[in-house]
Amino acid sequence: MMFRTRIKSSLFIDFENVGHHCSPDRFSNWLQWIEDGEFDDDGRKRHLVEKRVYWNPSHQRYKDAFERNGFEVVLCEKLANLKNGADIRIALDVMERLVERWPATEYILFAQDTDYVPVLQRLRLKAKQSAILVDEKQERVFSTYDLQADICIPLRVFREEAVTYVRPRPIREAFHALKKRLASTFLGTNSNSRDGARAASALGHEANTEATSAPSQAVMPALIQGRRTTRERRGAWTSRLGLSRCHPRYEPETEQIY
Repeated sequence: MMFRTRIKSSLFIDFENVGHHCSPDRFSNWLQWIEDGEFDDDGRKRHLVEKRVYWNPSHQRYKDAFERNGFEVVLCEKLANLKNGADIRIALDVMERLVERWPATEYILFAQDTDYVPVLQRLRLKAKQSAILVDEKQERVFSTYDLQADICIPLRVFREEAVTYVRPRPIREAFHALKKRLASTFLGTNSNSRDGARAASALGHEANTEATSAPSQAVMPALIQGRRTTRERRGAWTSRLGLSRCHPRYEPETEQIY
């Protein structure tokens, strides 16, 4: 089975809107959740070729933490009583990358307003993929983005899954861990005893099963960690959100979500 290449993605975070969901204390969780493509039904992994976060001076205390994790910090100063303009800066930066033929084929936007609709439309025009974090409680906003973006990431799903996500162990690492357990059990037990032989045999069977039964390396971590399949995860999203499908469409005429 051929392994699929990672999607080259650029990540843009409007910290003013979603900063409280992207805690620096949880970098290892939600960043790996994004890189492992957990928000995508296809489960395609991502290679983040660029990570940018936009905020005003009041959040500069997080600068070192974000930069240590490969983010470029963009300071958006607020002038008088005006907005800090983070949404405009993000839009300009995305447009600039489209002109420069940036290597990213997907743009992931973390924001919670409708200011990015023109950006999503331009990305589609340029044959680029897009994903955006949206609050599913704002039905009209969610419906609008569902029409314009390739992937809508429900905010509740991000809060419940991303911030507690633990990346599954690779096959090789899991297999070596089982081998160590096997050696430890075998050497720590009298090999002539029936119990020792039975324990060694059981662990040996477990190691062989985990090493050979998985259809591919992409599936094996899920089997080791008991992860849900894409279909199961999509069904769970739907039931948790109380929607008929993961990406609902809002119909103003009937005031219903289909």
